[in-house]
Amino acid sequence: MKSAQAVNLKDLLKFIHYDACAGTFYCLSKSNPPRPERQLIPDEENRIITTIHGAKLKIKADRLAWFISTGKQPARFQVVFHKNMDSLDNRFHNLILLQKKEYLQLIESMKNISGDLKLIPHNTDMFSYILCYKHNGRIRKEVIQDISVARRKFTKLQLKYVKLISKYTLSD
Repeated sequence: MKSAQAVNLKDLLKFIHYDACAGTFYCLSKSNPPRPERQLIPDEENRIITTIHGAKLKIKADRLAWFISTGKQPARFQVVFHKNMDSLDNRFHNLILLQKKEYLQLIESMKNISGDLKLIPHNTDMFSYILCYKHNGRIRKEVIQDISVARRKFTKLQLKYVKLISKYTLSD
């Protein structure tokens, strides 16, 4: 999280201001009382890289937003997920803390809905179909010999994945 040992996360609250409604970060001035001096803009990977009182700071903006808003640092097995799927939108109401297992299930569901879930005709048996989808990180293929059973299973899997995605995401 930090490259220099001089900056502690708890000490960051003295130097960084976070606007939870806009999702922006500001470096605070040394004046009394401190006021926002310059905006800290995350890079393409949503990392804030800056120098604070001679110490270099490199931290994910969403994790920093979560820490500043809640006072709790996300553990290594937790992921700060963006509900609207825009990784640069760091507004607090757009962030949710997920366990790594939940996050991997969510990503797998999104991959299945976006094209990994397929129902294709069998190569040699004209009355059979192959149902392909990802499950626990592996591609599964099931041969089903009745089209109506295959379509029902396909629809059931689609609904399962869409339900999981809609549980964690927002749309405008």
